[in-house]
Amino acid sequence: MHFLSGFAAISLWQLAIVAAVAFLASLIGGVSGYGTGALMPLVLVPLVGPAPVVPIIAISAFFNNASRLAAFLKYADFRRAAITTVCSVPTCILSAWGYTRLSSAGAALVIAVGWVIRKMQHKGALEYLGELYVETGQIDKARENVAQLKKLCPSGCEELADLEKTIAEAARAN
Repeated sequence: MHFLSGFAAISLWQLAIVAAVAFLASLIGGVSGYGTGALMPLVLVPLVGPAPVVPIIAISAFFNNASRLAAFLKYADFRRAAITTVCSVPTCILSAWGYTRLSSAGAALVIAVGWVIRKMQHKGALEYLGELYVETGQIDKARENVAQLKKLCPSGCEELADLEKTIAEAARAN
């Protein structure tokens, strides 16, 4: 079996999407310390199905955590790591089994729930997302969040004021 034969059913466009999400997930995981394994299945399950995602994420997590261990070896507390490993194995097994039970409809449900959460009208989330848009140079999207906040709090609110201030500061800086 040829090494690249596994990519036969995946287009270059799909590979580009996976690469972009992987890059985004690595940034989020690098900053927050977690999240990579939670984001990648959302793009991988529709492409390759649920069963292959488990080993893909497992291999990714192995490299991710091995690199952290190498970087911070002198700070490692192996006793606590052993306790954490022993206590987390049952949950890891249950989660892996749950992913293998996930059908395409189940993956769609997971994605839909994520979409609903994103679309919830939460003032704090809209402010923070707007600030992220400003930091990444997407001022138009930040202004869309301002418009949503104006609908949520027509007489003004702290989140709206903070986001408008962030946008104004970014405009002055440019």
